[in-house]
This record gives sequence, C-alpha cells and structure tokens, in this order.
Amino acid sequence: MKEPETARLYKRVYDLLIAGKHQAEISRDIRYDKAHISRITKALIQGGYIVCINPNSRQKFYEATKKKFLLKDARSLTKVSSVGSQRSHRRCNILFISKSTYKTTVRSEPKIPVKWDDERFLKNGVKVQQYNYPFENLGLVRFMRYKGSNQDNLYIVLPKILWEREAGPPHDYLREMADRCGTWFMHHFKIELSGLEESQRPDIGVAAREPELIHAAQNASFNVNGMMLDTSAPDYTADVESKDFDDIINYLDSTKKIKILEMKVNHIEETISKLDSKLDYLIGLFEKPEPTPDSFRGYV
Repeated sequence: MKEPETARLYKRVYDLLIAGKHQAEISRDIRYDKAHISRITKALIQGGYIVCINPNSRQKFYEATKKKFLLKDARSLTKVSSVGSQRSHRRCNILFISKSTYKTTVRSEPKIPVKWDDERFLKNGVKVQQYNYPFENLGLVRFMRYKGSNQDNLYIVLPKILWEREAGPPHDYLREMADRCGTWFMHHFKIELSGLEESQRPDIGVAAREPELIHAAQNASFNVNGMMLDTSAPDYTADVESKDFDDIINYLDSTKKIKILEMKVNHIEETISKLDSKLDYLIGLFEKPEPTPDSFRGYV
C-alpha cells in the first residue's frame, strides 16, 4: 500500500471511530480486515488522538482528544509499535506517580566538571543548571541546581513511575530513590551535598474509567478538594490525580462499589417487577375468578 493511501486509511478510521462506529462496523463498511482496523485503532490511541470511553465493554467506542489528527500525522503512526508503548497504567491496580521532587543543599563546587544539559538565569539573578541522567530500572532523572546569593540547592526530580496499589503509599520508595540518585551525583562529580527533604509532593493518579469523566476531561480541567481531573500530553487521556494516595484508592474502590451496587439495584428491580406481575395476577383472580371446568360442576 502506498503511503498516501495508508494516510487516508488512518484518517478514515479515525473519522469513523469518533463518529461513533465500533471496529467491527468499520471493518464491514470499508472492507478491511478487523485485525488491521484494531492495529490502526491502537496506533491512534498511542498517538494520543483518541481515547476509549468504555474500556470495560466488549464493543468499545472512542472519542477524540484535544490532540487533533491530521492527514500528515498518519506517517508517524504507521511506525508505532502496537506493543512498545502500551498504556499499562490503565490496568485496574496500576497507579502512576509523577513530579516527585527532593531538595539537597550544595556545600561545595564539584571537583569533576559537570557538563550541564541546560543553563539559564532567572529574573532574580538565580542561575539554574540542569543535568539529565538515565538510571537503569528507574528512568531519566533531572538534577536541577539553583544557585544564587541566598541559596545553592540541588533538586532531584524523579521520572514518572508505575506503582502497584497493593504496595501501599509510595513515599518511602521515592525518598530511597532520590537518596540513591543524590548519592550517585555526589560521588560521580565529587561534590558535597547535605540533607534531603521533599520539595514537591508527587501526583498520584490513575486513568479515568467513567465515560462521563473522560468526556468532561477532554473539554476542561477540574480540581475539587485536591482531586484533579485532567488530560495531558503525550497521550491526552483523562486521568484522575491527587497528592493523597488514599484519595486515589477511594476513587478506585468507589467505582467498584458503585458497579456492585448497580448490579444489586438491577436485581432488586427485577425481583420487584416479578412480584408486581404475580400480585396483579392474584388481584385479577379475586376480582374475576376463573370459571370452574364443566367436568367438575356435578361434584360442587
């Protein structure tokens, strides 16, 4: 298939998905194999162009995100692996932790020169230097040095990580990782650091599951009592976030409890409906008794 034709196919599938068609319908309408439509759909999700609004249903439906899909974007999507960038934190018990930042005090200049990735001055004259280092099994950590007349601090910004809810609050783990990173920086560049304190509490989040929340997040951001609903790059999917671990656990549990409650309510409604039918039948018998068969009238 030529590239322009591929681009048009991706754009057509995108348009049909956000118009409310599910994959089986699209496969029939445009006469392409369903597996191929599924691969295109996954690429659109990973590219941040669409989001599933009913991930737990058999037939899935999708909505456009804030990231608009153009015909020229299809070229890069054809190279996206359907395995490489799975949004694994959509699994029920997986949370994501981001923006965790710790601060240390710089006590001496590094004896081994640091090749800073970025250097700039703030309006107040403070010099900001940034060094990035990719730690194995952790990710890209940013070291930010803020040096001014009244301060000389090194901030350690940890990358986004995935976290099992069963592991409990992540703060001890995050502090340990920040301490290890700080120790590495100190030994690697022969610089003296002291103290380690949390500078910014991490955002703890999970992918939103309710269609109403997903739809609302694509139109605006919300912050209610510390709980935030928002969409952000690169995938523009709707996330529920808080700085309180228990808030997110309560959200996950409440979703499950509501579904259980809905099932119980449906069962009660069905039972009441059956009782109503029986009651109507019994009332009908009293109001208009059924006639006695002729064969039994001689014995009455």
